[in-house]
Amino acid sequence: MQYYNLVASCLNGQGNKVQDLLDIDSEAKLTNYLPEALRIWALALHKFESTERISKVPFHLIEKVKLYALDGVVVADLLNILPKIRKPELEIFSLYYLSVHLFDDIVEDPAKFHSKFNYNKKLSLDLQHRATGMSFILHILAAISKVLHENPEIYSATAALRIEKEFVESLSRQAIFFTREKELSSLPTEVLTIKQRQVSGEATSFLAVALQLEKRYGEKVAKYLKKSLFYLGSLTQFTDDIRDYDKDKISGNMNLLSSMESYYGLEARRKFVGWYLKEEDLMLEEIKKSKLDLDVTLLKAIPWHPFFLKPLSPNI
Repeated sequence: MQYYNLVASCLNGQGNKVQDLLDIDSEAKLTNYLPEALRIWALALHKFESTERISKVPFHLIEKVKLYALDGVVVADLLNILPKIRKPELEIFSLYYLSVHLFDDIVEDPAKFHSKFNYNKKLSLDLQHRATGMSFILHILAAISKVLHENPEIYSATAALRIEKEFVESLSRQAIFFTREKELSSLPTEVLTIKQRQVSGEATSFLAVALQLEKRYGEKVAKYLKKSLFYLGSLTQFTDDIRDYDKDKISGNMNLLSSMESYYGLEARRKFVGWYLKEEDLMLEEIKKSKLDLDVTLLKAIPWHPFFLKPLSPNI
């Protein structure tokens, strides 16, 4: 019943009530991670901006403050990875996550993508628009390379090459699913596969790569942890679909709750909560397989943080 009440409150414009329905200790812990997540985001963005300055492109990314690093900070801390060590690792994850969002925009909403850049008014806007996507990709790769090679004590040459390879492969796997996010006739099961799992799940599971979990825990445990992060990412898309419900209906973007309403009518919300609980159980099952003692209550609270952390950080 807790999650049904959470969904109902959020859809009724009472997202602030999420705090009352969540575990108080988890809320306080997530709030304490906020400053570190914001610092890492600022460092990652600075790395990207430095590559733009070096190449002297006539347009520049202007991004708002984001909490892309928060999930990673929580996970890294639960895995006892020290802040000094996890800082560059989570810079890489933040740059990767930024890429996921902007690559999605390139396919789904080019106007939104171009709105994130300042352009040189003396040059052709059309030509600059045509170059922005390619330029963004190259600068992201350069920024990640910069982080990797500035931290040789954390990344061996082999590890750096592997992370760059997996970065490209992960984004490539998502490309086909970006192109399908306007298919409003999709069945709820298809939306779950496309948006919740193959985009958001794939994106969050990259934390296992950025945090070098295989190096730290071995292949078997890392595999379980990566799969648990996959389901955590799926859960964050469930809550994103709640937050973006009205906007997605207007813009025509794929949304799981909206799709479920088309197929299940008045039972849609209960079905939505039931599917959420199933994804959560799958996440917890993978954590159990890893045999690591993690704070699962805190992990279960992560998908809901945008509803109560957002007011604490202007412009997120």
